[in-house]
This record gives sequence, C-alpha cells and structure tokens, in this order.
Amino acid sequence: MSQTSSRPVVFLGAGVLGRRIASVFLAGGYKMHIRDPLYPSPLRRVRLHRQPLHILTALAPSQRPSGTYETFTVIPAAVSDAWLVVEAVPEKLPLKISTFAEVDHNAPADCIIAERQFV
Repeated sequence: MSQTSSRPVVFLGAGVLGRRIASVFLAGGYKMHIRDPLYPSPLRRVRLHRQPLHILTALAPSQRPSGTYETFTVIPAAVSDAWLVVEAVPEKLPLKISTFAEVDHNAPADCIIAERQFV
C-alpha cells in the first residue's frame, strides 16, 4: 500500500453527518477533500462546524495542527489521490450505486472505500 500521510481522506456528501465526521478527521490533522453537488460555486463553500472542531481538539489534544480541506463538485477530481473515501450521500439506492461505481473507476487501486451507516 502506498504512503497515505500526504494523501487526502475524501467525504462524498456534506450533509450534517458528513460534515461532523469530516470534523473529526480535520481535528486529527488530516487533509480532506469534500465533494457535494449542492455546493457548485466556490462562493458557497462547505462550512464545516468550527465549534465541534474546537471541542474535539479540546477533548483529545494533539501536537498535530488541524487539517485542511478543499471542496469539489465532481467525484473524479475529489478521489484521484485518496487513501480513504467515505460515502455519505442520501439514502437512495440508485444514487449510492452510481456513486460507488464512479469512485471505483476513479480512485487509486489501494484506496479504502467506506460507507457511513445510520444505526
């Protein structure tokens, strides 16, 4: 498996749950790519919850600085160098199938593809 420290974690879906899980990775110092088709304009960037980020870093202090993130509107650009992709799209089966197919086609061979799951 390739080195992952310089490769991003990707979240596909920037709803409430996706943003909050992404905040955990940011608090851990990871580089993030966040893709959500509802945010097509750079002026409407995804706003991650900064308060939870501060809470997470207070609960688990780290010597690592907080991570960084970029937003994307298309899957191929978001996943091209990812080591982990977390699918967090709406619970619509055709959408999930097409999302996983596009990730499988565009992500590196050693990329881990995961789904966030409602419990």
